Amino acid sequence: MAMSTPTTTKTDLLFLGLLLDRPRHGYELYRQIQAEGIDDWFNVSTAGVYYSLRKLRDQGRVAESRQRKAGSTRKSIYRLTETGRSTFFAAMEAELASQEKACLDYDLAIYLLNRVPQQRAIPRLEQRQSFLAEQADGVRAALAAERENGNSPLKLAILDLSLIHISE
Repeated sequence: MAMSTPTTTKTDLLFLGLLLDRPRHGYELYRQIQAEGIDDWFNVSTAGVYYSLRKLRDQGRVAESRQRKAGSTRKSIYRLTETGRSTFFAAMEAELASQEKACLDYDLAIYLLNRVPQQRAIPRLEQRQSFLAEQADGVRAALAAERENGNSPLKLAILDLSLIHISE
């Protein structure tokens, strides 16, 4: 019986893509996720980073080596294997060509809205509207700053898409 190929989750894809550039420590990956604002739209905890890296290692998609730095404990460094590299490109191609319907978690609250008494729903919807207006202002400010810095057209695209989701 042939073994099935493990599925590649969006989290797997993120780490494979981040390791494509160079080998890194798990904490370094987590710091990059924070520094680039990925955690604003993709929820990954420190524990989640290490869980994902161990899973990818066990699947043969990344290799782990231990490094001792002067005066510190041994740290694991993760690097992409050839299997991981080919998995990344195949998963990226599938993701880019995806016909998967975009849906937001908030859709469930809207779907069930008619089951909440109006006097309870309206104040909460007003709170949500205020929150989204603040969030949209934050994204607009981030967009302006990113355009001024001229750093990343990809980050601009993500911010533009975020603004569309917030505004509509």
